[in-house]
Amino acid sequence: MKKKESVVAVIRREKRRRALGTDLMCDWDFARDNGENPQLTRLAQNYVTHFENFRNRGAGLFLYGGPGSGKSFTAAAIVNELTDRGYRCLFTSLLTVLSDLSGLGYGNRRCFLSQICDRDLLVLDDFGTEAETSFSSDVLLQIINLCRLKSVPIIVTTPYHPDALTQGGAASRRTFAVHRLLSRCTPVNVIIPRPRSSRNFRQKQQGETLLKEPAQQEAQPKGLPVPKQEDQAKEQPVQQK
Repeated sequence: MKKKESVVAVIRREKRRRALGTDLMCDWDFARDNGENPQLTRLAQNYVTHFENFRNRGAGLFLYGGPGSGKSFTAAAIVNELTDRGYRCLFTSLLTVLSDLSGLGYGNRRCFLSQICDRDLLVLDDFGTEAETSFSSDVLLQIINLCRLKSVPIIVTTPYHPDALTQGGAASRRTFAVHRLLSRCTPVNVIIPRPRSSRNFRQKQQGETLLKEPAQQEAQPKGLPVPKQEDQAKEQPVQQK
């Protein structure tokens, strides 16, 4: 039987859900950290501990690394901890923001962006996976500028190295926006922990082994006896001469 949560726990979970936009990451916190990457965990905890200092300077983090390295978990853990402490945070992605903006009129878009940036911390998850267009670059630049004016720190998670995101040339608005973003964020290379990498490799090997196994003949459905050869011969219609 599932233990009933206290009123305090229910309120805390609801605040986390509003900050994250989903129930899935409400349990992604330092208490449930598996300890596979202690250096990254310590960095995240230090960011929370000294958040007032980072917030006053509008200083964020730029977490980059391969899929499954723990970037999103770390960002969500920071959001959950700060939310529990009473800060107003938002965990979203540029792709989600662009999707929400597409359904708004021109007059409501700036108001929507202003509301997104009216926080103590903004997280942009999976940065760089959205299509690079003039519209997306303009929206990104507006978010960065608004957060800069309001001294709102931004935490970015991305599977791309910062150099790969700034290859558009000096005239590229996207490159300019990323450079401005990096000027306010500390880059952190998140490497997949060895235990997790080994576990992922074993799971991949197991999947490949299963796919290479010879297909087994399907079992005969129960209740349907296999016909004998003599019975099959009797069932053959006699051809008329």
